[in-house]
Amino acid sequence: MKKDEARKWMRDLLLAAAALISAALLLGTYVRLQAAERMIGAQRSRIEELEARPLTVELVCEAAEESATADKPAWHDAGEFRIYHYCPCAYCCGKSDGITATGTLAAEGRTVAVDPDVIPLGSEVMINGVIYIAEDTGVTGKSIDLFVDSHAQAVAMGTYTTDVKWRESNG
Repeated sequence: MKKDEARKWMRDLLLAAAALISAALLLGTYVRLQAAERMIGAQRSRIEELEARPLTVELVCEAAEESATADKPAWHDAGEFRIYHYCPCAYCCGKSDGITATGTLAAEGRTVAVDPDVIPLGSEVMINGVIYIAEDTGVTGKSIDLFVDSHAQAVAMGTYTTDVKWRESNG
């Protein structure tokens, strides 16, 4: 009888240990799930904040883009460029301080990276009717990197090809 009681006690002990291990695993999964939900909520809040923020870009009508005025030089038709997107992360820039090649702090809706042998730094660059400033480098040839605030946004916006114009800025 003692052997049978010992086996029953050992079996009950093993079942209890298995139940404790299962509970611990479930608790760990629950904790990770809660952390993931908090991270998703934070990202969702950030996305909503970005969507609510007005873009500060200058739209230009076609008549204005063709003519030079006394205070602005004429637009140069640079032809077709491949447009990419980048953010201030180390993966996109090799650093994460957001400082451009011209020493400015990169800003969404303003900063683009260009090849300075193709478009001079400091120039105004028109892409699809929106004017940006050539403040950064890191691309070559007929490519432009549009600055955005987050890596997820840079990836989501992808790449495309479009016509580009530029003109020297008067300051």
